Amino acid sequence: MHQQLLEMSNEQLEALVNFSCNEGKFWKKSLLSAWHSGRYPRHVDMAGDEAAYLQQIRNTYGNAWLQSVRPDDMAEANKKIAEKALFERNHADYKCYLLLKEHAHTLISGLTIAVRAETMDEEQASDIEKVVNEAILSREELNNKVIKLAGCHCI
Repeated sequence: MHQQLLEMSNEQLEALVNFSCNEGKFWKKSLLSAWHSGRYPRHVDMAGDEAAYLQQIRNTYGNAWLQSVRPDDMAEANKKIAEKALFERNHADYKCYLLLKEHAHTLISGLTIAVRAETMDEEQASDIEKVVNEAILSREELNNKVIKLAGCHCI
């Protein structure tokens, strides 16, 4: 990947990749035009910081740099963004698993109390407990996959 693409912040890289994907084959020409006029196409988030990130790229690297960026550089940048998004999604899923595991004991204790109070029969309580335990096991399997993919032992 182009060295300057590696130096960019994630936000800058995302803005550049989004722009190139939305503009298609002639994205560089469109970006140069936007850099010179200050007018970006409608798909650029003007309320957010996307246009600002694109301007930061212009101010830091300039027009000549943009012309040197190749399609395979942008493909690598897109892959990097996709991997980061996948990791963030898996991390959020892992946090949900931790919450489930943390509160499962409380739920199962509540089921025991409900059975004793005769507001729920043992079969219903057993079914609910089984579902909770299966959910915890499936989350543990997911967590092990995430850790293996990330190449680390903790998240």
